[in-house]
Amino acid sequence: MKIAVRYYTKTGNTKRLAKAVAEAVGAEADMKAAAEFARKIVG
Repeated sequence: MKIAVRYYTKTGNTKRLAKAVAEAVGAEADMKAAAEFARKIVG
């Protein structure tokens, strides 16, 4: 199973937490920062 993990971070703390959540779930995670995700939606 693959999951999408989206996060917003300025200092990197939220990114580390997002990685921990993805690992805890035990599924393959598609990690993306909110800014990167928004660029793909907006174009």
